[in-house]
Amino acid sequence: MFGTNDTNGQRSLGGCVSASSRARIWRVGLLGMLAGICLLGSATQGSPETEVTSAPEPKSDSAVADGVDNDEGWGTLSGRFVYDGIRPELGFVAVCGEQDDLQNRHHVPDESLVIDPTTKGIKNIVVYARKVSRVHESYDRFAEVWLVQGHCRFEPHVLSLQTSQTLRIKNLSPMNQICLMRPPRRSWETNVLLRPGDDTVTSFVLQEYKPVPVTSVFHPWMKAYVLPRRNPYFAVTDEYGSFHIANLPAGNEIEFQVWHEQAKQAGGSFVAKPEWANGRFRTVIVKNTVKDLGEIKVSPSEFDIPRSRMTRKAGAAAR
Repeated sequence: MFGTNDTNGQRSLGGCVSASSRARIWRVGLLGMLAGICLLGSATQGSPETEVTSAPEPKSDSAVADGVDNDEGWGTLSGRFVYDGIRPELGFVAVCGEQDDLQNRHHVPDESLVIDPTTKGIKNIVVYARKVSRVHESYDRFAEVWLVQGHCRFEPHVLSLQTSQTLRIKNLSPMNQICLMRPPRRSWETNVLLRPGDDTVTSFVLQEYKPVPVTSVFHPWMKAYVLPRRNPYFAVTDEYGSFHIANLPAGNEIEFQVWHEQAKQAGGSFVAKPEWANGRFRTVIVKNTVKDLGEIKVSPSEFDIPRSRMTRKAGAAAR
């Protein structure tokens, strides 16, 4: 009996253990299946970490070009060139007018080195930017520039303009003139007869790095200088030696060149300061400010002092 009961007890115990195990296995399996479904759903929708670390779309070229990172604004460069020595006394190059018309006869001054007697400012020095990254929209790229012949001289004596502009040369004198303009590189040439009241228009193909002489075949003492440049950042000093170049691109270093017709160095350059090798200097323009170079003293040794002379004998008149 005991054995039977014991056997039956073992069977009962064995049946109970088997049912409990099956229940646990079923619960574990159910939990595993639910976990798998959750993981599958997460993989399908994408995790938050994946969305945060996704690479942003690249900016277009136009967005980069128009962005504030490439636009540092605009500024101004100014200064004044002063002759650091005794001012030379220049004479006249000709007497213009009819001999019997004393009222209208006049002397033609030597304009090759004009220095103000009071301030010693040097007139007709050219300052220009050799290269710039951008140009301000306020500059007129197509405005016409005038060079006038009259009273046996050109007016103005020195000028600069953009290659996109045109130069109109007009003869206001009562006599014929042949205007000759021939740059060193011969990219263009003007050689034209102008009768009284006539004018001619000249356009430019290439920029130049020093002004081109303009002369008169009939009156060889008449001379002017024209500098065509690709950008509008240039200036010619006034009678006080002052210059002013507005709306320069700020934020970048710009190299400038200086020139004068009587400068001794090659190409008309001169060294106003020891660091200005070949007449060039570099500076950075700051946004919305004026970069004032102040008074720039130039030694007389930088110039060939002209000896003014009459093109004809004293008392003779040029027609």
